[in-house]
Amino acid sequence: MAVSRRKFLKAGTIVSVAAIIPLESVVSVFGQQAGSNQDGFFKVPIESEIDERLTEEAFSRQLYSTFRIYTTLLTAIDLQLVNVKRREITSAKHAESAKVDSFSVLFRGPQKSAVESRTYRITHDQMGTFDLFISAVNDGEKEKLYAAVFNRFRQ
Repeated sequence: MAVSRRKFLKAGTIVSVAAIIPLESVVSVFGQQAGSNQDGFFKVPIESEIDERLTEEAFSRQLYSTFRIYTTLLTAIDLQLVNVKRREITSAKHAESAKVDSFSVLFRGPQKSAVESRTYRITHDQMGTFDLFISAVNDGEKEKLYAAVFNRFRQ
């Protein structure tokens, strides 16, 4: 089987580039570190750890208060927190559900301003500033509702 010079040079270039890139940078591209921390789970990078202020109890204390959602650097929409609900994990696969903290929060927003599903910078008088992924959960005929769901392992 004859290999053309062009194919040989192309393959050689790809192998050379792959050999130069350190393995650590490839692993960090996927947002995980090479060493695992416990039970075979990958260690979560520090920048993606959940803010410990964002608990079910903290949100419950702020029921019916206003949260300001920044849709751009200079534009904000006020949403009202209308519900905080604990979620129980009932799957047999997750028999150790006592170790999982799971809850959702529901916001009501103005009908005229739709907010798309993504992560927003949010400010609140008592809870401070934090980033949160919210998603629309209704069609918005009478009012627009948005939810955020929290699932995290307890230490």
